[in-house]
Amino acid sequence: MALNRLGVLRTVLHRSYAYVEGLKKEAPFYCPDCKQEVILKIGKRKLPHFAHKSVCPAKGEGETVEHIKGKIALYQWLKNNGFTPVIEKFLREINQRPDIFFHWKGMRTAVEFQCSPIPQELLKKRTEQYKNNGIVPIWIIHEKLIRKSNRHVMHFTDFSTQFIQNIFLSEPFLLSFDPNIQAFFRYTHFIPISKQRAFVKEEIFDRKAKWTDIFAKTNPSFEFYNMWPEKMENWLLTRNLQPGARKDPFLLFFYRHHIHPTMFPPEVGLPLPYMYMIINSPFEWQAYLWHRFFYGKKRGDYFSTRDIQNFLLKEMNGMIHWRSFPLLKLRDKNLPVWHYFRFFVKIGTLRKEGDTFIIKKPVEPIPLGRDGFGIRKDFFRRYKGILLKNLVD
Repeated sequence: MALNRLGVLRTVLHRSYAYVEGLKKEAPFYCPDCKQEVILKIGKRKLPHFAHKSVCPAKGEGETVEHIKGKIALYQWLKNNGFTPVIEKFLREINQRPDIFFHWKGMRTAVEFQCSPIPQELLKKRTEQYKNNGIVPIWIIHEKLIRKSNRHVMHFTDFSTQFIQNIFLSEPFLLSFDPNIQAFFRYTHFIPISKQRAFVKEEIFDRKAKWTDIFAKTNPSFEFYNMWPEKMENWLLTRNLQPGARKDPFLLFFYRHHIHPTMFPPEVGLPLPYMYMIINSPFEWQAYLWHRFFYGKKRGDYFSTRDIQNFLLKEMNGMIHWRSFPLLKLRDKNLPVWHYFRFFVKIGTLRKEGDTFIIKKPVEPIPLGRDGFGIRKDFFRRYKGILLKNLVD
């Protein structure tokens, strides 16, 4: 949208080519927000639009055709859902122009459609600006930026994970949109396999989907579970074959204690809630915890929640790393750790009295030469109900 020379607001959104051509006689045009002059661009390959001669103070970066197509498609979708969206409304209090702005249940809501990588600090800054001024931000990324091995396994990169949010949903989700097929992709229930891959639940919504469909609560998918023991075994067998394995701090730590990864008990590498918060593979951080609090311990030995916290803060400083989520409100970054010990209480390996955990059953490594894969498969078959219930609770 732009103001013509008489100050009348004009738009080229959903206008015919002939109409847009006719607007040329109303030039010059001006940005309704910063009042700088803009140029009406009409091409055969790109969508008609107004472009600043110089950088707009509200939204400095240039736009791709994909970005413009996405904004128009999202605008139309919101309109079809009964909202009154505005494209690029200038918000003077934060000197920012969200891609789309509208009101929902009395809440001012901003939609940002991200088609290219963005520094985490900038994402965090924009999000905080919105929230500090009572605006709910919804970040949607272009589906092309999501890398997947298949529809169940996502490449869990620093870029993709920074867009995980829980606005309107109690569970964290990642929302993408493909303007070419006009479909939403919602990813939930992240179960990391390694540092950069995670099982996910993928749901696809077409342009007829309702607003309430996109943000409705969803049940986790358990398709990953039968594959989990095999993924676990592959990780254990191949970790020491990776480039740089001789200098791998994780492998060196356990080799010094004469423990090969294939000796880890099946209690190392459990699928648990919130473990996407930790960058390390679940096999890594759980192995460290198992070694510190179970390895070589006898029935009746004990440790406290303070011991666990001190271990994470001091002994594991620089060994276990946590992800940063600019769009998520996190209660406690150690939630996956507490769920780990909670599992042992549920299966009767530990007894909890106040802040103290007492060992009821030792958790020993698998002796070399034993069928580790068979032991793990049997373990996951036996405790399937408890592990899956943990992911729902």
